[in-house]
Amino acid sequence: FNFTDTAEQFTCTIRNGIMEVQSGENADWDIRVTTTADTWRGIVSKQVSFLSVYLKGDLVIEGGVLQFKQFFDNFEQD
Repeated sequence: FNFTDTAEQFTCTIRNGIMEVQSGENADWDIRVTTTADTWRGIVSKQVSFLSVYLKGDLVIEGGVLQFKQFFDNFEQD
């Protein structure tokens, strides 16, 4: 994850159903998400639609949208 407004980067790794979050970017990434922290919070809290911010260009996904959806599907949603 690359948050352009805060200049922060995080790497999330899922192994055996457990997600590990580390500060910084791993050079061996499968998916890179670039957005602002506010946009990401809006997506996670369902205040904004993933599709709408993606189509507006406020969310950039490298490595494939389908792979990102598969990553996101690892998390329980109400």
